[in-house]
Amino acid sequence: MESTINKLFDSKNRKFIIPSYQRAYSWEEKQISQFIEDIKSSKNQYYLGHFLFETEGDNIRYVIDGQQRLTTCVIFFSVVKNELKKRHSNGEVVELNLDDIEDYYLKDLRKGTQKLSTVDYDNNFFLDEVIDGKESHAHDLNTESKRRIRAAKNIFERECSSESVATETLMRWCRLVENA
Repeated sequence: MESTINKLFDSKNRKFIIPSYQRAYSWEEKQISQFIEDIKSSKNQYYLGHFLFETEGDNIRYVIDGQQRLTTCVIFFSVVKNELKKRHSNGEVVELNLDDIEDYYLKDLRKGTQKLSTVDYDNNFFLDEVIDGKESHAHDLNTESKRRIRAAKNIFERECSSESVATETLMRWCRLVENA
């Protein structure tokens, strides 16, 4: 089976779905901060642990175990892509293909379909807020999991947009998570 996040998402048509019986996104600041610290302290390899999927055909994976980590990775890729895009537009050299990050981890650019679908009651928010990068209104934060998704995104944005984090560092972090 796939051994890295990059290989897991390798198929352009592959979709990950979090079944409705799974709990919603539950990571809080403690877990997000640990994720960031782990990436920062990793030299050449970052380990995410195992995932468990039920498969439907070649391209549908129902996430049975590991959805918190997988969802966090997608939020991370979204934030890093947006930050690198800003830096590139400000004249910095970005040696990663930002369309590839989006196409691999966020949504199939040809079909416009998202790569990871969260539990049903959070998915429209996740699509708008994380995948499409639109800021949702406060009244849309009507579940604890939506507030946690927003908080995770905000924590990553604060960390990635910090002046102390060089563009090369962001690209290294992105590669670490891709190869996790």
